[in-house]
Amino acid sequence: MNNTTDLMPLILAGDGYQLTISEEAQARKAELLNRSSTVAAVTDNDESAIAQRESRALAAMRIEVEKSRKLVKEPVNRIGKMIDQAAAEFLVEIQAE
Repeated sequence: MNNTTDLMPLILAGDGYQLTISEEAQARKAELLNRSSTVAAVTDNDESAIAQRESRALAAMRIEVEKSRKLVKEPVNRIGKMIDQAAAEFLVEIQAE
């Protein structure tokens, strides 16, 4: 083991993470895409209303996914900041030399 390149000063312990997308979300996505695929052209007010409804439903799903992404990512970002802080604190004396 090379003491300067093979050392692993920072260690992330634990079982790690597994990211999954819920079956409910998968089913809802399939339903939304199926419904929106039926809107091929808008030629009257009724079709326009249907197209708008489907567009709003797709937008709502995008917003839900974005909110969920932020919630899931927050603890990971916190751990990243802890890693940065631990490394910086560890290096204070080395950088002072």
